[in-house]
Amino acid sequence: MPKTQKETNSAATFVEPVKVTPESKKGSSTITFPVAHVWVKCLNMTSDNNGDLLPRSKYIKEVIAMGVAYYTARTQVDRYIRWVNGDLSIKLPRGVQIEK
Repeated sequence: MPKTQKETNSAATFVEPVKVTPESKKGSSTITFPVAHVWVKCLNMTSDNNGDLLPRSKYIKEVIAMGVAYYTARTQVDRYIRWVNGDLSIKLPRGVQIEK
């Protein structure tokens, strides 16, 4: 296929982007056992809401405020929601106990 005039005299070129985490989302969790803490917080928030799931963003906001890193919070909240919705491949994290 012959080059078009636009391709020959292009005004733009491709430069492969470097993936960079936004500054506000970088960092590590400041609490120990952040995975377990995310699950406990999510379980308690759901329980306080009469067993109904809250919007994902509310869980994430709360656990980040506890000192959990953004990407840990996002991943674990997603896993928690899948677990609540019946995904049997997901097990409770170590250290999380549900009162009977």
